[in-house]
Amino acid sequence: RSQGNPFFMNELLREHLLNPRNQGSSLPDTIRETVRRHVELADRQTQAVLSAAAAVGRSFALWELSELGLDLSKASLLDHIRSAQETAIIGPGRRTNEYQFTHILFQEYLARQIPQLEKAQYHKRLAEAITSKHGLGRGPHILSTFRHLSELALTESVEDYPAVTFEAATYSLEIHALEETLVILDTGLA
Repeated sequence: RSQGNPFFMNELLREHLLNPRNQGSSLPDTIRETVRRHVELADRQTQAVLSAAAAVGRSFALWELSELGLDLSKASLLDHIRSAQETAIIGPGRRTNEYQFTHILFQEYLARQIPQLEKAQYHKRLAEAITSKHGLGRGPHILSTFRHLSELALTESVEDYPAVTFEAATYSLEIHALEETLVILDTGLA
């Protein structure tokens, strides 16, 4: 969880030594407070955009943010992305027009700030957008569709969930991602 950050590593180790029964299930207050303060460097609207981005995942694209119903133009979304980059909360992603949180703790903190029903709506919109763009067939997109429908299934019944689970597990097997296949089946069949 520290991603090699010395401050986070020290604090996680200190927490483990002081509370060995904790087993790393929660973050020490010092880390949580540091992450909160860093996020608060961004203005409120940028924080709202970042929270929505956190629902997408560790990395996200501009088109995904535009699908979330934030009532902001792409130009406005880009302004908030630039603002978040200036505070080093996000940086460039691996692909063109993709961004990613500079540390997983930023994404986790912001995702926890979203009310469950609002988060479910984000996941529903994203699953619908991916499905309308790519369908439910096999391919890299089916893994994203599965992840969003899995989150949505926590709050409501999802009609296509069994079919998407099957396609995602089959695709994972095809690309030899055996551990991911087991996670997909475990999650989708629960």
